[in-house]
Amino acid sequence: VVAAALATTRVRPVRVRLASRSRAVDDTRQPPVPRIGGVALALGLATALVLIGVVFRPRGRRGVAGSTHSGPVPRGRAGMVVLGWIEAIRPRGAKIKFAVQMGIAAAGYALGVRVRLLSLPFGPADLGPAAGAVITILWLVGVTNAFNLLDGADGVAAGSAFFAASAIFIMSVTLGHPAIGLVTAALAGALLGFLPFNFPPARAFLGDSGSLVVGFLLAGVAVEGSTKGPTLVAIALPLVAFAVPVSDTTITLLRRLVRGRPLFEPDREHLHHRMASAGLSPRQVAGLVYLVSAAFALAAMLFVNPGVRSYALALAVLGVGLARTARHLRPPGLN
Repeated sequence: VVAAALATTRVRPVRVRLASRSRAVDDTRQPPVPRIGGVALALGLATALVLIGVVFRPRGRRGVAGSTHSGPVPRGRAGMVVLGWIEAIRPRGAKIKFAVQMGIAAAGYALGVRVRLLSLPFGPADLGPAAGAVITILWLVGVTNAFNLLDGADGVAAGSAFFAASAIFIMSVTLGHPAIGLVTAALAGALLGFLPFNFPPARAFLGDSGSLVVGFLLAGVAVEGSTKGPTLVAIALPLVAFAVPVSDTTITLLRRLVRGRPLFEPDREHLHHRMASAGLSPRQVAGLVYLVSAAFALAAMLFVNPGVRSYALALAVLGVGLARTARHLRPPGLN
């Protein structure tokens, strides 16, 4: 954690120079703010993972070192970094970006990142190859875009991702999955090193190069964890831990469908936009999102020891989500 945080902080001058040379800066603020802050986060994360490989390989834990460097999730992460950088320099449009994400997710599935079981109250259900491929790709792309869409206000996406990564880290340690734990610890450290520059007023934006990487990495390690533990823990815990970005994105998509608007059309009705419209300052918006994200991360810990409480929590979260969705879905012609 400390290594990732320090590395992310130290590469800030490199990020600023890269942003200036590639013109990936937001000129609406003074001084201009780099829009490729995710590059610094990715470099900090990579540095920490290299150190993990150096520390653990001599002790014979090749599985840990190898999984942090050359597995399908790290390869997909590299693809998201490139995609985000291109989008920051010369945006290609939402549809093209979505298509590339689908390709990266499909490649991840082909390389072994797969959801095989779905946890249900009456027992786990085997999805099979076809359904498993669809659900895996939708999960990877959905969570990736959830954090990307949440990145519309200073500090919001990075802070929410920090608490989500912390929850996955605790789950992996509790269930004895060292590789997943080390990756999420490195990610949490990189986010912690980036947050001082991203907290309002931001001196660097996470941007597509950061939010896409964070979302894909969290989605990927959650899938890898689903093959190594009880299905209720592996599926429900990340779903609750990611509740803030996932619920915001789900409501956004349903709202656009109900109103007959294009799915890729941007709007200003996301969670952070509504908070700002209610009169909250940027720091208050970030603080409130942190509080809710931390609460969901703590709630997710109930799934480490699944039982009646876990199902009760799942139903409660589902009920709150449905109620919130109903409030924000206003079909045309209805008030």
